[in-house]
Amino acid sequence: MKNLNTLKLVTAVALAMGFGGAQAATAFPASMTASVSVASSCTLTGGAPFAFSPYTSGQQVHSYATSTVTANCSNMTAYSVGIDRGAYLSAAAGFPGFRALSTGAPGQALGYEIRALNQGGQQWGDGGHTINFAAYAGTGSGAAQVIPAVGIIFGGQAATSGNYNDQVTVTLTY
Repeated sequence: MKNLNTLKLVTAVALAMGFGGAQAATAFPASMTASVSVASSCTLTGGAPFAFSPYTSGQQVHSYATSTVTANCSNMTAYSVGIDRGAYLSAAAGFPGFRALSTGAPGQALGYEIRALNQGGQQWGDGGHTINFAAYAGTGSGAAQVIPAVGIIFGGQAATSGNYNDQVTVTLTY
C-alpha cells in the first residue's frame, strides 16, 4: 500500500512538473496590421453680398460693408482662399489696379477693396494670379472656420448716378 501511495505521489509530482506523457504546445508569435488612408477634404461657402450704404458722388468718407466666407477643411489641412479681381479692374480715378464697382458703362466705376479681417485687415487677393494681393491662408480644424471680410469703397470718388456692382470669384485651394 505504501508503494502504491508513493507511486501516486511521484506520478502527481511528475505531471505537475510537466514530465507526463502530454507536452504543452509552443506558441509562435504572429502579427497583424491595421491601416487606413485619410484624404484631405475642404468645402467653401460664400456669405451674403457686400451691402454698401448709398454712396454720394465725391463723399470724403469711405463706405464699408461686411460679409463672410466659410472654409471647412479636414484637421491640419493647409488651405488658401483667394478672391479674384472681379468683373471690373478699377479705372476709377486715383485707384488704378484695385477692384471696381461699375454700372457697366465706360468711365463709371468706383474703386474698392476687400480685406480679410482675420489677417490683420490686409487686402485680400488671389496671390498674384489676377490681383496681386495675398490669398487668405489657414489650417483646417475639421470644423467650419468663418473668415470675416470687409469691403471698402474709397471716399473722394466722383460718380454718376446708377446701380454699381461687381462679382468676384472666391477659390479655395488645398
